[in-house]
Amino acid sequence: MEIITGVERRRRWRTDEKLRIVAESEAPGAVISMVARRHGVARSQIFEWRRQSRSGELATVAMVPEFLPLRSTEPAELPAPLPSRQEQPASSTKSSPGFLELSFPGGVTLRIEGKADVATLRAVIAAAKG
Repeated sequence: MEIITGVERRRRWRTDEKLRIVAESEAPGAVISMVARRHGVARSQIFEWRRQSRSGELATVAMVPEFLPLRSTEPAELPAPLPSRQEQPASSTKSSPGFLELSFPGGVTLRIEGKADVATLRAVIAAAKG
């Protein structure tokens, strides 16, 4: 039994709690009204969470590493470098920062010259994977 004192406010459910209740409601033989009563939530709310779970709106973001296939090419096979915004003088002694090229299914190719921070790379890769 839950006792609410003072001004009643809307209850905030954590994503993991919602997913646990959804899983309980989807168990074989589960009765939604019983699950709702047990957790003190309206049946319609459980149906909404189930819809969100199916559509992917209600999901935990897990930081699980995902490995992508990597293919190395010999330096002689590398494509010509992209023109830079500022041309360096020919006598420059700076070393080349290198580049990274990723090919995704569907013909999407991502090529990065120079340095890029991890957060930017993750965002770009997630967008390219769709």
